[in-house]
Amino acid sequence: GIAEEDSSEEEPDSDSDDSQSSDDGSIGIVGAFNGVSSFSPDSPGSALSLNSSMTSFVALSQNAVELLAAGSSTGDVAAACALYKRDGTFAKAYFGGTISMLNSTTLGYVFGVDAAGNIDAMTGGVNGPVNALYCDDKTQLVYVGGNFTNTASGLTTSVATMRSLSTGGLAVYQASEGTWQALSFHGVDGPVFDFTKMKDNVYAVGAFSATVDNATYVALDTQPVDLSSCTITGGNSAETAGFNDPHNIICTTGTESAGNTWLMRDKLPGYYRIDFPFKTTPSLLRLMNTRYQGRGTKTIRVEAVPNNQALTMSYLDPDTRTEMFCTQSCPMLQNYDWQEFRFVDNVSTLANITGVTVNIVDWYGMGGGFNKIELYRRDARIYAIDDFNSLPCSKQAIRPSSMVTGSWQKTTAASYHGEYLTLSVGVNDIKSEQTQNATVTMVPFVPESGFYKVYMTIPGCQNTNTCLQRTSAKVTWLMDSGRSILTTVTQHNLEDLEIELFSGYAPASSEEFSSAIYIGISPNATVDPQATTAEVVVDSFRFERITSYTDLNGVLQMFENLTSDMQRNGPLYAPLANGLPTGSVVYTAAYGVSNNTQQDDTLFLGGQFQDSERGYSNVAQYRGESIDPLGDTGIHGIVRSMAFVDSSLFIGGSFNGTTDGSQALNNVAEFNTTDQKWYQLVGGVNNTVTEVVPYSPFGSRAVAFTGDFQSLYTGDVSDPTEIRANGLAMWDTLAGGWTNTPYLQSSPSVLHAHEYQNNVENTALAAGRFSAAAALEANGAVLLSPQQNIQAIDMMGFELQPSPDGQFVVNTGLWYAKNSDASSALIVGGRFRTLDGAANVARLDDGKWRKVLDEVGGEVLALNNAANLLFIGGVANETAGFSGLTVLDMDRRKEVGIQHLQGPDGDSTNVRVNKVAIRKDTSMVVVGGNFTTAGGMLSCPYICTLDINESQWSPLSTSTLIGPVVDMLFTENSFIVAGTFKNGTQPTLYLQQYSFVDNSWSDVPGADQLPGPVTVISAASNGEETIASFYIVGISSDSDATPYFAKFDGKSVTNLPFTIDSKSTIRGVLEVPRSRIPNSVLGNSPTLSRRSDSDPVVPSGYVLAMSGDLYLPSGRRASN
Repeated sequence: GIAEEDSSEEEPDSDSDDSQSSDDGSIGIVGAFNGVSSFSPDSPGSALSLNSSMTSFVALSQNAVELLAAGSSTGDVAAACALYKRDGTFAKAYFGGTISMLNSTTLGYVFGVDAAGNIDAMTGGVNGPVNALYCDDKTQLVYVGGNFTNTASGLTTSVATMRSLSTGGLAVYQASEGTWQALSFHGVDGPVFDFTKMKDNVYAVGAFSATVDNATYVALDTQPVDLSSCTITGGNSAETAGFNDPHNIICTTGTESAGNTWLMRDKLPGYYRIDFPFKTTPSLLRLMNTRYQGRGTKTIRVEAVPNNQALTMSYLDPDTRTEMFCTQSCPMLQNYDWQEFRFVDNVSTLANITGVTVNIVDWYGMGGGFNKIELYRRDARIYAIDDFNSLPCSKQAIRPSSMVTGSWQKTTAASYHGEYLTLSVGVNDIKSEQTQNATVTMVPFVPESGFYKVYMTIPGCQNTNTCLQRTSAKVTWLMDSGRSILTTVTQHNLEDLEIELFSGYAPASSEEFSSAIYIGISPNATVDPQATTAEVVVDSFRFERITSYTDLNGVLQMFENLTSDMQRNGPLYAPLANGLPTGSVVYTAAYGVSNNTQQDDTLFLGGQFQDSERGYSNVAQYRGESIDPLGDTGIHGIVRSMAFVDSSLFIGGSFNGTTDGSQALNNVAEFNTTDQKWYQLVGGVNNTVTEVVPYSPFGSRAVAFTGDFQSLYTGDVSDPTEIRANGLAMWDTLAGGWTNTPYLQSSPSVLHAHEYQNNVENTALAAGRFSAAAALEANGAVLLSPQQNIQAIDMMGFELQPSPDGQFVVNTGLWYAKNSDASSALIVGGRFRTLDGAANVARLDDGKWRKVLDEVGGEVLALNNAANLLFIGGVANETAGFSGLTVLDMDRRKEVGIQHLQGPDGDSTNVRVNKVAIRKDTSMVVVGGNFTTAGGMLSCPYICTLDINESQWSPLSTSTLIGPVVDMLFTENSFIVAGTFKNGTQPTLYLQQYSFVDNSWSDVPGADQLPGPVTVISAASNGEETIASFYIVGISSDSDATPYFAKFDGKSVTNLPFTIDSKSTIRGVLEVPRSRIPNSVLGNSPTLSRRSDSDPVVPSGYVLAMSGDLYLPSGRRASN
């Protein structure tokens, strides 16, 4: 039903069952509902009625709920975030958890969905559960945190990159490109539980201590070995000219032709051997098979040179895309794709080999062969002899290089594997300018930014018998664009040696900047007294990736753009300047500006950690590079989630107070940054809170809590009242109390909303197995306010409750006012109870439903008032003391004695009062329904009048209606009743009008053309002050029982075009000024915004509102 507040100063009359006058122009809606939303014509399905056997993903705004996706799913949802476009409109929602399937779509624990329901599987997602999501509108990046080690695409692309693309516990999705962003630090070594952003930095928190970016996780295909400078040998090469040279497949196009393909002899095994002219550590072998004349290599065995040890390799299974291992027999497909094999043996084994042999064990057709070959080493290595740095067929834009200044000479020693450079000068010339300027400048190719150990290979002096001449070298490492390190290296080693010189950060090589090594002779070099010359040598430098940080202790700070050129100046990720203690677990983080004199930007942290010296426990604030307690104390228990709203930090978890005992708390709390004190949220909640979010759809001062709690405590702090909460609660920071929530039938598995913003659509996301969802929980009554849109009408904990037998319905509402000068109060009737014990009728008093009288024992169907008298009509229940009609003196709060209505034979059990109408400017009250007598003796079937001055019943007319009255309406000139009226063989009538002038009943012109019984009549204004016409709603008599719509224009009834699904039930109709309907409810309706004065149905400036259980022609349910 619908009840309208109007600024009219007329005395209220009976223009509608649910329409009365009051003060401020709001519209009240009552019914059998638990939640309310604006209807959205663009929703892909019903936004209210859902299937609790499926997982539903919904978007909630202030007034509306949109179903984004729903279906059968495996796993649970634990995280969500929303991404907005540059113009502030909603772009896409992202959900994560343990979900691996939605309907027929395979998911990798995380996915996106837009407003049209299109699913973004995010290239397969990640390979483990997701705990946290953060959407950054500025960068259009989605941060994913959880218990995983890689993205699904990273694991299945290549053995060369499957580890380098690892992203432990943390991944970043580029929403606009639909790709995952490579993280140079490769994630962290434990689960990530939350994200927040402060200024230009995103913070990931969790149970981790280090980044996972050591040498294991480098890409294997960034450092090609120059095969053209290696010694290449083919064993059992073919005798066919043009196909017998093993060099054919080095730096070739890969085409199947002479000079581009290497083949073996028919039906014989063979090998392809590579001998290195320098020290290197192979990491990846890449082969392209041949298919020449049906030939091809079927299996290989890779061996080390010189000891012929079979090496273990790994490859991706082409069908399952999982990593497989082989030693004696590694398979190859007969196609032209690159086939990659990773060297698995430990680094110490691989570092000491001088070459590799690829043995062809089996073949396709007449024999084996290859079309192309590439070999890669793991670490970035730069050789002093620049020829060794040559990459003749590499696609790398930047190649490593060495440049010599001064008299450096190549040196070859029989006992040394490789060549190197030597600088030899007289001992008296060591300090000379010429000698000091003699430098080798070595620029490696560093594939990605990160921390490295830099090793220098120093040939032993015994190789050349120059130990007396050997001295110290000066080595400078230009780390990045702003830092360099200088060290002195003693080269008196007898044997070949690789030593660590440096450790630090180096940016990825680019055209703008590359890290570099400078080596020369030390100005302070000394030699053996017998020596007349001094020498230094340089072979190569190796850059080995190491773990960036091992002291994260649960917090990692990342610059919002991890690919920025700023990384040339240093890492764009780091721990806190002064971090938490070792072993800290951080479950939640939030950013806020402390409302103190400094207005500090503050990072708030919550979880399981403590520092007794600093005085914090399980919650702390990081500002000015210092971690400090909040209010000089901590929290006794675990902090699971937090949100910063309106200068206060709100936390949730499983805790019972502050550690200093100053404040008792029940799983929720507020820390006010203005006075730096902790506060209770009344009595808290009765179990663990898992999420705290700034619920922006309800404005800038709403905080939502979700978790495992079933009730919360409201009212006075000293004597709180326990009320049902079902895992969802909302706190109003302005009012300082619990308030109404969105309606989610079943506790949400996740609820997300970002901080309130003026320039975006403030949307919340929820997921769970809901049977229903709505923008606002409202038990039976709600307001439509033009200023505040859909508005809760009652306070949390004081809403209407189901009756003891479980029934709940609000049938009618009345804005009660004693006279035109009095303020109005909403009174409702139906089947329900209130917190203070009222049954079936209640009055709203300061947001709380209160009893109007002790009890109305039957279901209330009709309310009306005349001055201070309230008339309550409904279904009689004699056992409960209700005879179908009660009159209440609202001044004295006492019932007025009237004679009861009865059914046939004086039976009062089947009395039903459907409508109470009051004749204007008289003392007459008209009661309509299903009854036959009043006071046991007076015959007045179905309709009777009551004189409110005399409390005396009278028949309305000497001629009686034959059939129950379902609705009644006073117009200017007559009195209209609706029902199903039969009189013998005469046609059934659905409308009758009564003239108080003639005291007689007559037919309503044109009503005989109505297709079935009338259920609702409602006044129509036709744009005039006097009411002479009315709307008619009924049910057709055909087999479909479809609702119909008609109008009486003062002269005749006209059936109007009206299309609605036959399942619909219309219970109320009300003509409402358009100005009183929120725009969010009207939407962008061109019909409503451009209505002309000539419209024959609804006058200009008005909207016709219908209430009930409504289905659109498409079968979609507009209400539930």
